[in-house]
Amino acid sequence: LRYVETSNAVLRRGAESVLVGIVRDITERKHAEAERIQLSSAIEQAAEIVIILNTDGSIRYVNPSVEQILGYRRDELIGRRPFIFQATARAQVEFDHIWAIITGGNSWQGRLEVPLKNGIACILELTFSPIRDHSGNVISFLSVGRDITSELRKEDQLRQAQKMEAIGTLAGGIAHDFNNILAIII
Repeated sequence: LRYVETSNAVLRRGAESVLVGIVRDITERKHAEAERIQLSSAIEQAAEIVIILNTDGSIRYVNPSVEQILGYRRDELIGRRPFIFQATARAQVEFDHIWAIITGGNSWQGRLEVPLKNGIACILELTFSPIRDHSGNVISFLSVGRDITSELRKEDQLRQAQKMEAIGTLAGGIAHDFNNILAIII
């Protein structure tokens, strides 16, 4: 199956008419367009945060997960610098460090504490990467991330439970040894 684009014209010379036509194969363009639509749909439906930054640091695009996770609407973010990462002095220093890395053409991966719109802090696991054109020039930056706050809380609860279990085992062992000593004394 091939996609074509046609252009037709009727040329008249006196009483004679001639039909002239140009047919151009646009199959590759149609396939590229279908792939672009599929990729765009995938990004829009991703559960992870997807943010695209311009080379000046302003936000060009955010997917719907940003709104769901962070609470900020698209119109509050598009065209602005990522103020959500600059809420505290520490976060500003971290973002400046990340910006220096990615503007140098490298990727960065790590965790950042950022405030949600409601003021509560969350921990995001993020990756920032430069996006390059066909010539290798950086044309924008991509950030993909996910909220790991609940996972970290669960890990902390598990560690606390393991500590309590270890203390219980230690206390049980001491009580058993103490009981053995008391049995001998009695």
